[in-house]
Amino acid sequence: MGPTAIDLNTHVAEQLSALPLQEGGLVVAVSGGLDSCVLLDILIRVTGGWQLHVAHLNHQLRSDSGQDAVFVRQLAIDARLPCTIGLANVADHAARHGESVEMAARTCRRVFLRRTANRIGASWILLAHHADDQAETVLLRLLRGTSPTGLAAMAPVREGLLRPLLGVTRADLRQYALDHQLRWREDPTNQDIRIPRNRIRHQLMPRLQQSHNPQIVSAIGRTAGLLADEDAYLQQVTEQAMKRVVSERRAGRIKLECSRLAGYHIAVQRRVLRQILQELASTQGHWGERVGLVLDLLYEGAGPLRELGGGLRVQCTGELLIMRVSRAEPFAVPLSVPGRTPVPRQSADVECRWCEANEFDRLRPTLDLTEAVLDMGQFSGELIMRSPRSGDRLRPLGMDGRSKKLSDCFIDAGWPRILREDAVVVTERQQSDRIVWVPGLARSEHYRVDVGSEKLMHLQFTEQPMDSGPMDSGPMDSGDGER
Repeated sequence: MGPTAIDLNTHVAEQLSALPLQEGGLVVAVSGGLDSCVLLDILIRVTGGWQLHVAHLNHQLRSDSGQDAVFVRQLAIDARLPCTIGLANVADHAARHGESVEMAARTCRRVFLRRTANRIGASWILLAHHADDQAETVLLRLLRGTSPTGLAAMAPVREGLLRPLLGVTRADLRQYALDHQLRWREDPTNQDIRIPRNRIRHQLMPRLQQSHNPQIVSAIGRTAGLLADEDAYLQQVTEQAMKRVVSERRAGRIKLECSRLAGYHIAVQRRVLRQILQELASTQGHWGERVGLVLDLLYEGAGPLRELGGGLRVQCTGELLIMRVSRAEPFAVPLSVPGRTPVPRQSADVECRWCEANEFDRLRPTLDLTEAVLDMGQFSGELIMRSPRSGDRLRPLGMDGRSKKLSDCFIDAGWPRILREDAVVVTERQQSDRIVWVPGLARSEHYRVDVGSEKLMHLQFTEQPMDSGPMDSGPMDSGDGER
């Protein structure tokens, strides 16, 4: 049971006392509605206004939304608090990003609050979400379909966000406002039952309270709390699993060891894959279907390249499960001779240096396909590195000058299709169809070193050391709303 209107001040004060408050103070998100006005009043009473900063974002979704901003500014003036008013075209954001208006509003609001906190050096952002909001969020996600992480709903404390009223019911907040004669503004869109959350609030919740459980809000809140605890534990297990199953992580590409991933419980498998997909994706979304598809590929074994949508691709080689962002734009850049040239969009480079003829005998025993030594005696042009092109042909070293399709070279070498677009092709600038070297795949007969070679060049392809840890070790996004 949450605190009553009488002890709300004590309840919020206790939560603030548990925070590592730093210089810079607290940003308080105030919409002008009942919930945020109560939160602001409580904070003023328990902190004495200590470094509170009021923040309000005008979503421009109603013709009178500007009056909300005027009202909030006046609240701040009356309390002698600094105030930041922001403006966002939420409807336009929703249309451009293919989001619901509710999600677009949440995104715009979160960006505005983060920027405000960073600008003033605030350590925490306080939000007025309460127990009824939590229950509505759980039901909304349950009806849409979500993971246990999604059903854990909003967290009381997370990444600089504090929701001190999350255990307090809307009825208690209203009673507090009436007892202290607070003013607030009513948002008429909260009555619009075309909005899914409002249908849950005005239709489903009253029915559940009348027919099933009068304390349904508290019951759902307890369930969300239990799920949050279990979710936190599973997240720890997932992070440990990530360290074992991820064999390589490059820019926009991750490889996993199939056998190790398959050795974990299905719940951990799902969470590992969901976290990796979220790391790679440029946008958020519902991940259940994509995770299911990747799991099918894992169980089926080696197979073709598959598109996941949302700019993501995946392929299983049998030993490895490779996930990456979609194909990048082709590139062609000159090699610095001598010097080190970064490979576009990869954590790698190609180093070129001149070497003496007698140095080849020392290099030859240890040369692998990531290196090449070229006879540059007859060459006076420029070398370039570029991405592979359709129709490329290569004269691999040791084939007596016969040419072969580059695509066939990839197949013979067992290069998964999903990795071929990362290949670096070294050619002459004047004859870009004359492939000299493909790092990791093959060297060409062109510029082959022999006993008469005098002017040699050593080329080496180097990838940056792998980061074995996850790109983002924070909690996984629920795929549907705030945590």
